[in-house]
Amino acid sequence: MDNNIINISFMNEKLYDTLNSNPKKITEIIKNNPYDSKWLRDVLDEPSFEQRKQKIIDFDLKLSNDGKYKNVEIENAITLYEHIKDLPRYVLVDPRFWLWLEFDKFYRVALQAMPLTTETRLEYSWLFKEGKRGIWRNTLARDYFWVEFTVDESREDKYELARFVLDKNERVRNLTFDNKYRNIVLSTIRAEKDIYDKYISDPNYKETIEQCERGIETYNIYTFIRKALSLYGSARILDFMAEEDLYNIIYEKLEKAVQEVHKGNLEYLKK
Repeated sequence: MDNNIINISFMNEKLYDTLNSNPKKITEIIKNNPYDSKWLRDVLDEPSFEQRKQKIIDFDLKLSNDGKYKNVEIENAITLYEHIKDLPRYVLVDPRFWLWLEFDKFYRVALQAMPLTTETRLEYSWLFKEGKRGIWRNTLARDYFWVEFTVDESREDKYELARFVLDKNERVRNLTFDNKYRNIVLSTIRAEKDIYDKYISDPNYKETIEQCERGIETYNIYTFIRKALSLYGSARILDFMAEEDLYNIIYEKLEKAVQEVHKGNLEYLKK
């Protein structure tokens, strides 16, 4: 596929409505057709996808040989980013674009990334029942934007932060689900990684930082910083703060949390 130029496509609106109208039936059809989506022709007697004027270099995503998508997720997310990052914003946030990718171009990959256990999974993870907000429930779309939000040209490996968050989704999931701006997400992830790197190789703190990530009940250091940012931002406009100032504030709050957990005060993560 080297340098083979293709047009992108959107899912047909009529087909989209049809899929949404009977998620239980569609879920069963997909389960019975795990290798390709030719069955779409039987659902709607007209073209399933509409070609658009925007062009990209054709590319593939990988399937994991052992069925565990996590093994190829980081590489696929970066590949997605590199090939579609120059598309207009209105395309990248349109569910119909992602529906083309998951139901046509990367059907088998999408099934491995988002196994269909129930029709609810189809509605929310595949069919964007929540509209554009559904991007954060769709693995392909979500991973693309996590790379976009964390790519850092100042680093030797500009995807270093992307690899960090995709290795453990909790490090970024709450930030983007809250629709934080990129400068807030990037500053937070930089601070998170610097705190993690500072302590993970320290024999006296390795268990502490691991405990911070495991947390207590439904709370961990990442839910802690999400809440801390929301409280801090309620009195300030975070969107317009300098990234260095944001980083310093976030780093200080994370450092305090680590020290409290190190003292045995796990309840601090609930604050």
